[in-house]
Amino acid sequence: MILTIKHKRKLYRRFEKDIWGLAFSNLYLKNRVAKFFFDLHLERKEIRERTTGRLIYRVDIINPLQTKKKFKYRFISLRLVRLFFLTLQYYQFRYMARVAGRMDGLFQENYCRLLEGRMISFLYRSNFLYNMFEIIAFVKLGNMHINNYVVSRVNYWFNVGDMVSLNKLHRGRLRNILLRRLILHSCLFNTPRYMYVSYKLMLAFMEKAPREKDLIYPIKIDIFRATTYY
Repeated sequence: MILTIKHKRKLYRRFEKDIWGLAFSNLYLKNRVAKFFFDLHLERKEIRERTTGRLIYRVDIINPLQTKKKFKYRFISLRLVRLFFLTLQYYQFRYMARVAGRMDGLFQENYCRLLEGRMISFLYRSNFLYNMFEIIAFVKLGNMHINNYVVSRVNYWFNVGDMVSLNKLHRGRLRNILLRRLILHSCLFNTPRYMYVSYKLMLAFMEKAPREKDLIYPIKIDIFRATTYY
């Protein structure tokens, strides 16, 4: 029986899967093919055990290299900004950067105005609502009025001087929640200097365009370097 290389490989694969048990229990059978591949299997097994043996190293001779872990600060800043501005994607940051570059005035002031002049950011800075997810649900239900018009868009941009007010049905409840937060010292920050807020009437408006130094907790990083890349 002449076996070609193709047949030998095919028989060896079959031998490894199912013929091995039969050949091992019946070594005295005069099956030359099974005996040949069984000897080949033992030889390969011996080579594999010899080449992949256990190695013992002495750790007291070689001093391990102490490498300093590198942090990608730009990536970390980008992720922090992305997580804070909850409803924006990376392409939207780039789009606002292009819009701010075409506007008159300083790029940083225009870019900061586009970021902080949105409905969700303005409400969060005003301390009317303390949770970003609650703000999204509250705005989408049509509870926000801008210049006496109902607005249900979370990323609505408004200009300096636009009056932002809450629905009359929710003013008392939100005022009581705010007083309770003040008593428990759970307010994270004060209202920024670029906006005027009346907690008695539950209304607010932007007095001037926000700047980088006006940004407060929870982010205080170089947001322009982190987000404005093309």
